[in-house]
Amino acid sequence: MTVSGWTDWNKIQTVTVSQYDQVIGMPKEGSKRNYRKEYDNYHSSAKQKKNRAARNASRALMIRSGKASRGDGKDVHHRDGNPRNKKAGNLRVTVKSKNRSFRRTKNAGKA
Repeated sequence: MTVSGWTDWNKIQTVTVSQYDQVIGMPKEGSKRNYRKEYDNYHSSAKQKKNRAARNASRALMIRSGKASRGDGKDVHHRDGNPRNKKAGNLRVTVKSKNRSFRRTKNAGKA
């Protein structure tokens, strides 16, 4: 099976599905995502634990202020992208799809 993709406006390049999946970072066909390894390598680091705790604290702050409620299906957006900045001017409640759709840079920062 092949997928057509544009490399130039006048040319079409044909790549296999497995090549396309590798380019976008999907696991190889037949393999599953290893959540344990992902947690061990990234989510368990001290920095990420502090970031997660700060995000949870920001959410709690917005719930206490009445701007968000439990189970509302929304995210607390940090305007500057820093999860540890809990200043009121930096926080707002947004729809999940909007908050998670920002373009990212190579370093995973907001573009």
